[in-house]
Amino acid sequence: MTWKTIIPGVKDGLKALGRTDEPPILLRAHDTDCSAVMHASLPLYHNLYTMQKYTGESLTTYQPRGPWAQEHRNLAALGTTHIENVHIQPGAFQMVVSRFCREDCKGHA
Repeated sequence: MTWKTIIPGVKDGLKALGRTDEPPILLRAHDTDCSAVMHASLPLYHNLYTMQKYTGESLTTYQPRGPWAQEHRNLAALGTTHIENVHIQPGAFQMVVSRFCREDCKGHA
């Protein structure tokens, strides 16, 4: 698993710099099993974030439902910061993107 090399590499770099803080490491959920990696990594490194996209060429709702919404709830429940990366194809949305994003944030709170 990649985390087995990334975390020790980050820690070695911080040690070489004489730093004791832990900058955030972002784990992107679309290419790994976040739950397994987080459970193995948290004892080694605490400043871990998860990120999952909320995307679609025809994004039409700011209130995800079903398995998609559950995935974000599961990631948020891991005990670290979870980032929901909203991808909007502007085209028709160009004039209302800021309102859509505001409502999307409310829908996921």
